[in-house]
Amino acid sequence: MKKTIWIIVIAVILSLTIWKLFVNKNETEGKVYRTDQNAKIQVTTTKVSYQNLFEEKKYIGTITANRENKIASETQGKVVYVGVNEGDYINKGHVIARVDDTMLKLQLESAEIQLEGIMLDVKRYENLSKGDAIPAVQLEKTNIARKSAEVQIKTLKEQISRTTIISPFGGVVTTRLFDLGSVLGPGVPLLQLTDISVLKLNLNIPENELTRFKEGMKTEVLTEVYPGISYEGIITMVGSRGDDSHNFPVQVTIENSKTYPLKPGMFGTLKIGNTLSKTSLSIPVTALVGTIKEPKIYKVENDKVYLKDITIGVSTKDYFEVLNGLTDGDIVVIGGQINLYDGALVNSIN
Repeated sequence: MKKTIWIIVIAVILSLTIWKLFVNKNETEGKVYRTDQNAKIQVTTTKVSYQNLFEEKKYIGTITANRENKIASETQGKVVYVGVNEGDYINKGHVIARVDDTMLKLQLESAEIQLEGIMLDVKRYENLSKGDAIPAVQLEKTNIARKSAEVQIKTLKEQISRTTIISPFGGVVTTRLFDLGSVLGPGVPLLQLTDISVLKLNLNIPENELTRFKEGMKTEVLTEVYPGISYEGIITMVGSRGDDSHNFPVQVTIENSKTYPLKPGMFGTLKIGNTLSKTSLSIPVTALVGTIKEPKIYKVENDKVYLKDITIGVSTKDYFEVLNGLTDGDIVVIGGQINLYDGALVNSIN
């Protein structure tokens, strides 16, 4: 009897639990928002049209030297002449230093005397060989000795020429690392030479603005140190690989001015337009719902919106150039996209 009662109680509890879950499910589903497929979503729209997209922008970078090298000695010996001081501007071919060449000149003199004696032997042996007075091999050995002496003389002359150390290019002596009486060796640095006749402005450009820059394009460069003075620059390098922040290196070459000289380490400002010389089919930047790499827009047709892929070109603060995917007069959504989906009904506000 008790067992039967317990079975009935358990059955009643299970029935009540199932009923409660069913009621809760209906209440929850009633609270869930469901889009009314027939309700129109209010959006703001505009017509695709032609715009003049020219816009001048400024980019700040750092100025560096065209060339900066450490000039080293190619010979060994004691410095007997110093031809530069720190801060001097020197031209290509300027004598930086001279190394003592006394021993090399003595060796050269000895080699020349030796060659003179060998040449006398050659003449003598040539005459004797005509009458078969000496073996021909004797003359051959003497000619070999003559060639060896000539090579030795050329080597010594080359070594003597290297005792005069000259500048390989023009520039400013930014550091001098030797003095009168210093003993040098091959490869020992003498000074640091910086060429500032031509300078480079180094910039980091975001990927979405890289299309503004073309190699060979002329630009205008300004500096804070000389307000109102502009320098003509030429874009000589546009990087093909960006950093982790998707910035790409761009390099601008600038001819330095004698009246308003620039120095490495200064800041420079590049002024550049977007290079468009005519109006282009454009959309407001607010119309874009995709990314720069995969741009998309919502196009309105017969009170419905359709998600479209487009191709964009240059950009300004307010507009994107449209290269493909839209035509003049098309209507696109510029506000209210958050609630949209492909094929949604819309109520347009221009």
